[in-house]
Amino acid sequence: MEKIKVEVFGMKDQYPATGGCGCGPAQSMGEMYSEFMERISSNELYENMEITFVEYSNDLEGFDYVKEAHGRGYSLPLTAINGRVRFHSSIPFNQVIRLVKQQMK
Repeated sequence: MEKIKVEVFGMKDQYPATGGCGCGPAQSMGEMYSEFMERISSNELYENMEITFVEYSNDLEGFDYVKEAHGRGYSLPLTAINGRVRFHSSIPFNQVIRLVKQQMK
């Protein structure tokens, strides 16, 4: 079986944008990714996934789907599953697991 590709695009040392309420995330994108990896590495589906963090830049060659999503106003970090951006502004563990299970069917 081919592995499910999970890609997180962000800037490790930066914090996700907030809505101006001052109630933004307390973690940088790198910290979010580290926490996500800690949780996912003990999940039974981990062996079926290829997970990478890609440092975001304006010249992401080969990642047009990410540039398009960011250009439409979706905030970093962007989480893509098998080449499709599915989440923005966070790396939602439970939702990623749910989508990976769906992809495996």
